[in-house]
Amino acid sequence: MYWIDLELENKMNLPQTFVIPKGTTFEVQDPGLREQSLVVAHDIPVTIPPGVHVVKVPAYCMNRDLSSPSRAPGRLTPFRMVAAYQSQDDVWNIVNNAR
Repeated sequence: MYWIDLELENKMNLPQTFVIPKGTTFEVQDPGLREQSLVVAHDIPVTIPPGVHVVKVPAYCMNRDLSSPSRAPGRLTPFRMVAAYQSQDDVWNIVNNAR
């Protein structure tokens, strides 16, 4: 399992609560790095106070044929994995069978 460090900013005066849904997908900003995209492992409830905070989000790698991610800056994608998965092998099997 890998961890995504999300830097989130709460511009409100009160703490904000939300959920980062299972299946949310992040990719490496520089595709030339040939590193795996990541998919959030399970729903992550988050409450952040005002200001900037880092939230650690557990995730699985999506691209078995690419290198493991290594501190490369990433970005949120518009994609979400909706197939049922519980493990790294499940994710790789789903992605490989979708090709």
